[in-house]
Amino acid sequence: MDSETRRIIRNMWRVRRFPINTCPASRHAAQIAAQMARSKDQDAVDKAASIASVVASLWKLRTKAQREAGRPSAAQPRPAG
Repeated sequence: MDSETRRIIRNMWRVRRFPINTCPASRHAAQIAAQMARSKDQDAVDKAASIASVVASLWKLRTKAQREAGRPSAAQPRPAG
């Protein structure tokens, strides 16, 4: 796996906030991307990077939407009381 793909995969896992911003389909796509990224076939590695980038964008957008809606995300502490 090249360094750019490694960075994209790492970023995908970093923005994951289970279960707040994920769904079964996006978690499955993330696992597929991670597995494909380990391939010796450069075409599969390129596809893995693309899938991981899309999943990371989806998870970031879901986190942002929840913050704007006033719902706490897993990264935000809940108010006491």
